[in-house]
Amino acid sequence: PPVPPAAEAPTHGTPYVPHTQQFSPMRMLTPQRVQGSPNTPGIWALALLPLAINVAVVGLYFTGILILPSRPTIQTLQSQPTQQMQALYSLGLVAAEFLIMILLVAADRSALKSRNIRPASGWWLLLLAPLVYFIARRMVLKRQGIVSNAPGNVYVLGLVLPYAAIFFTAFLATLN
Repeated sequence: PPVPPAAEAPTHGTPYVPHTQQFSPMRMLTPQRVQGSPNTPGIWALALLPLAINVAVVGLYFTGILILPSRPTIQTLQSQPTQQMQALYSLGLVAAEFLIMILLVAADRSALKSRNIRPASGWWLLLLAPLVYFIARRMVLKRQGIVSNAPGNVYVLGLVLPYAAIFFTAFLATLN
């Protein structure tokens, strides 16, 4: 049976017409002209910082300034000045490393701005420093059509390489 006219849904306003243009959630800009490489000296120094810190710690260990006993003895546990000095050197290394990271990120941002490239926010350094800064920097540069992966990859290698060397050495020691 036909539907009575009162039962039809009333129409108000203009009918719905879907939008025909597609919008991408990841906005890719056309590559822009840059005045030099996005891989600045500051970002390379930041990428090599883990290796430099490891060399400094090993150097302090072998010079006797930093004492890392493998098995604590009564003498090392009772020597309070040595433990205080170790804590002071460790705190100094961490503070110096963080200050150096802040300066290197500032240098990187300044160099990118001078090359007409919008840099990532330096505040990313405070979250899991500086790994998150490398990720944010890579994403910001990628949105501008610039590829700069090498410094971040070198940084991750610098974090992983010392541990891989330790495990490899331990593995070789078990073979004998």
